[in-house]
Amino acid sequence: MKTFIAYYSFSHNNELLAKEIHSRLGDKSDLFEIRTLRKRTGLSIFLDILFHRVPELSRFEYPVHQYDYYIFIAPVWAGRVASPLKSFLVSQKDFIKNYSFITVCGGAKGQKEKLESELISLLDCKPRKVIELWVSKLLKGNDKRQVTNYRMTANELDFFEKEVDAFVNGEMSYHL
Repeated sequence: MKTFIAYYSFSHNNELLAKEIHSRLGDKSDLFEIRTLRKRTGLSIFLDILFHRVPELSRFEYPVHQYDYYIFIAPVWAGRVASPLKSFLVSQKDFIKNYSFITVCGGAKGQKEKLESELISLLDCKPRKVIELWVSKLLKGNDKRQVTNYRMTANELDFFEKEVDAFVNGEMSYHL
């Protein structure tokens, strides 16, 4: 069974996570970066959220339908799946039945359930897992105001080693 890992990353936090998961799954997975036609900015993200817009994606030729399992990685904006991933999911909805979602995000109580509900509504099927890695856990005191703009380093990803390990081991066992 081959896994398709698709990610979108605005701040590169989720790109770090995607590459880490891909390296751990090795040849059992393929990695795909979701790209938008126009560069995202803080303003375009705000407008996406406000008006429920989904951006146009760069054209891609990838045999998404040939995979048995999917892992989606993207930020969470205002408690919702980032709009570029949403665009991708809607365009590939017919092929996606078995999937998980994992994110590096700011973090908020009750958000996980909302994300799961949104994913079910987008894809008409329940995700196997929804995992959040909260940037706010890396920050101390007043720094918590900086969650939105925080750029995680590869070393800081190690802070989530236990969660990433559990996620990858769960995905690996699913392939057996």
